Amino acid sequence: MRIPFAAMCLTVFLGGAFAADMPDRGKLVGSWQGMSVADSNNGTVWVIEDKGNTLHFTRSEGSRKIEEFECSASGQECSGRNSGRKTVVSMWFNSGVLVQMETKGSEVVKRRFAVADQGDSMEIQTVLITPTGPTETAKFTRLASVVSTR
Repeated sequence: MRIPFAAMCLTVFLGGAFAADMPDRGKLVGSWQGMSVADSNNGTVWVIEDKGNTLHFTRSEGSRKIEEFECSASGQECSGRNSGRKTVVSMWFNSGVLVQMETKGSEVVKRRFAVADQGDSMEIQTVLITPTGPTETAKFTRLASVVSTR
């Protein structure tokens, strides 16, 4: 009798933890165009899609897809691709900000995705953990979604 009760408690706890990040997930979903001169010159676009239990990320520069992965925001590791190389990614929410750790070989990069309250702009802070490097912050604006009238 204790095992079913413990399983039920765990299910309720995990469901509540997942539901707690839903408003923050909703803010991230969409297409985001780089606002800085460097980003607009190479056409950096992040597309973030809600796939139920996971978020699907695609980063492209112009017509070239640079990075793609799909991962839950529970801190578990998942695999992806960055510039043709395999990566390991984990993500979680911390005070409304999506934190992402990405490992490519011996390189570890931390990103923080923060959407402004109005929901029309996002900052991505990138920190090189290994090797150590400078922190960079890029600003993005939400692209208007195209609605089909068919």
